Amino acid sequence: MKQTDAESAQRGMEPACLYDPELMQLTRDEKTAQLGSNESDFLLALIDGVSDKELLISRVWGERGLVVSDGSYYKTLHTLRTHFSVIGLSRHAIKTLPRRGVLLLCTVTLSSQREPHDDSVQTEPGAENTPIQYLAESGAPTLLPEPSSAQAVVIPAPAPSPVPAPQPRNYFRIIAGYAVVLGGLVMSVVYAWLILCGPPELEGWKAIWSENGHTLYVESSEKLSRDDIAEHMKPFDPNLLFSGTSYYVRKPLSQLVISCEKPESKGEAICTNYQIVGKKP
Repeated sequence: MKQTDAESAQRGMEPACLYDPELMQLTRDEKTAQLGSNESDFLLALIDGVSDKELLISRVWGERGLVVSDGSYYKTLHTLRTHFSVIGLSRHAIKTLPRRGVLLLCTVTLSSQREPHDDSVQTEPGAENTPIQYLAESGAPTLLPEPSSAQAVVIPAPAPSPVPAPQPRNYFRIIAGYAVVLGGLVMSVVYAWLILCGPPELEGWKAIWSENGHTLYVESSEKLSRDDIAEHMKPFDPNLLFSGTSYYVRKPLSQLVISCEKPESKGEAICTNYQIVGKKP
């Protein structure tokens, strides 16, 4: 709004007050309010007769290359009205013009000189291409003004990232890995050989004694007789050891006789194990 808007509201003018733009202090009747930079620019724009909301936003923030939301506008207006209350002025000294802006209804005298404002300069050319940041107070994006030609901006070159020194190869891990793989292959071959071929001493059985339907078998490599086996297994009754079909097995730390009885019904055989644990004779 132009100066004619202020002139049309002369009837409801509030008492005068002083404002020092250098110290950003508003004074009336020995009461002082300390303004912030946004409130100071807002008040100076009102003193210059600016009342349109968009023009006020441009004067306070846009000329500094900032883009803010309406929240920043209303927050600054509320704070400025609070400063008016501090020095004894009515909050309504800044009148709201619905859908237009605000109007200053009091006389504010500047107590120090300031440079006249150039209203022809709104935004710098190319502002639409400037980088955008966000203000902490409202979360609105902020345009960073590009440096003028008169100011030399030195951007230091990024320091080269250090090249990591080559790590020595861990030959122990490499050798251990190959050993594990080779060991697995060898174990697989040995296991397959045991399944297909079996140990030589388990290739077959031979009968060394048979009487009245009772038979005693030993491993093919065994050279003991029935009496030798009875002597070695003397803790057990020979009649029990050699009943039915019996198998004698001699190992490094044990001896075993397996006696199996085949029932007449041709069902499964019933086997009894007789074992002596100890070093073989």
